[in-house]
Amino acid sequence: MNAEGVALLVTASINFVTLLFVALQTRALTRQTRLVAANLEYGTHQRLIDYLNEINTMIIDNDRVREIFADIDFIGDSVRRNPEISVQNIALAWSIFNRYEAAHTGYRLGVIKDDDWEIWLRRIRKDLKIPFIRAVWLQDMQNFDYRKDFRDLINDLL
Repeated sequence: MNAEGVALLVTASINFVTLLFVALQTRALTRQTRLVAANLEYGTHQRLIDYLNEINTMIIDNDRVREIFADIDFIGDSVRRNPEISVQNIALAWSIFNRYEAAHTGYRLGVIKDDDWEIWLRRIRKDLKIPFIRAVWLQDMQNFDYRKDFRDLINDLL
């Protein structure tokens, strides 16, 4: 092979290796972009959960806020139907379910890994054995817009 042929072969080899690296880098960037998007979605979801749980804390801690919530039909109905629960129990159960729903969302988005999700599932199973948490889920679950897959998970665990 002459010098010109060797130069073409070297150039073609360099171009091939460069294209290979570009393809690998593009693939890695695509994965990274998806993870960043999932983290942003999860972060936004977490902020909403934090806001809802701030309200739940106000219900638990503030008598006036608790009275206002007790006047809401479905909350008052729940307390009357199930005298062993209180408005504070309902607010605490809501916070617990919000936390689990947020973890489930993180798992679904790939932010929470399988091993970590198993820990969450163990905790959910334990909390669902607490009578007021079960009662609040069974009585008030229809008042929330949880994703169907989360509702199915909790109902299956019950």
